[in-house]
Amino acid sequence: MAIFIDVLYPGNKERKGRIDQVTADCSSMFANAAKCKSTVESQLAECDKVIREAYQGLAKTPPPLTKVSVTEDWAIYVPTLLVDTVAGASAVWALRWAWSNYLVCLGKITAQQLAELGMKGAIKIVVPNWLRIGAEGIASIAAAVIVDLLVDSISGAVQRSELQKGIQEITETRVGMKQTEMFNDNLMCTLQSVIMAFNALQGLGLSEETYNTAVQRLLDKYKITKDSITRASAVKELQDLDTHRSSWTKEDGDWATRTASARLIANAQPPALTAQQRAVATIESLSLPQEQLDTALCRLMS
Repeated sequence: MAIFIDVLYPGNKERKGRIDQVTADCSSMFANAAKCKSTVESQLAECDKVIREAYQGLAKTPPPLTKVSVTEDWAIYVPTLLVDTVAGASAVWALRWAWSNYLVCLGKITAQQLAELGMKGAIKIVVPNWLRIGAEGIASIAAAVIVDLLVDSISGAVQRSELQKGIQEITETRVGMKQTEMFNDNLMCTLQSVIMAFNALQGLGLSEETYNTAVQRLLDKYKITKDSITRASAVKELQDLDTHRSSWTKEDGDWATRTASARLIANAQPPALTAQQRAVATIESLSLPQEQLDTALCRLMS
C-alpha cells in the first residue's frame, strides 16, 4: 500500500513535504554551524594581525590576546579590544552550539549529546529524537524524515497524527537554530568589519585614539546581547522565507507566535548591514579630514 495514496487523508503528502522542507532548512543551518568554528578562529587571527600592524605603525605596543574558553575543549584567543563582543554569555553560547555541531560531524559526540546541549543553552534548541544526525553530519540531517513512522503505520489517520506532530517539533527546532545562527552570523560579520576598517585606515597617519574609537563604535553598535537578536527576529526571517517560497504552513503550530507577540515580530529588525557597510558607516563617523576619508572609503570599495 502506497503511503500517501489514502484518499481519506490527502493532506499527508503536504505534511510530509513540509517536514522535508523544514528539515532541509535545519540541514543548512547545521552545516553553517559546523563551519563556524574555523571561520571565527581565522577571523580572530586576522583581526590580531591587522590590529598589531596598526599599532606597530604608530610605534605602540599592540594590545595582548585574551583567552576565552568557549568549552572545556575549545578556547579562542581574542585581541583585548574585541573581548566584549566575543565573551558575552549569548555569544559564547552560540559558539558552543557551533562547536558541538562541528564535533558531531567529526563523530566525536552523539546526536543525543547535541540534543542535551540544545536544552541547556541560553536559546533552547529542542532536537526531535527522530532526527538522524551522525558522523556524516551534513548529509544525514537532510535525510532525517519520519519515514520509519509512516512505513510502520497502516492507518492514514495514524500517519496524519505522526506527521502533524513531526511538523510542530521540527518547526520549533528551526526557530532555535535560526536565532543561534543569527548570533554567530552577526559575530562573524562584526569581526570581518573590524578587519576591513583597519585595513582601510592603515597608513593614513591616524592616532591610536582614532583606531580605538573605530573599534568601539563597531562593537557598541553590533555587540551581541540577549536582546540584540530576539526570537522575534528569527521568526520574522523564517516567516519571510516561507512566504517567499509559498510554503505549506497550515499545520505549523504556534512557533511563530510563541513568546513573541505579532507586534514584536512585525517590528523585528535583525542586523542587515554587510561587513563592508558596517565598516563604511564607522569610518564615516570618525570625522576624518576629507582626503583621508576618501582614501579609506576607496580602499573599502576596491
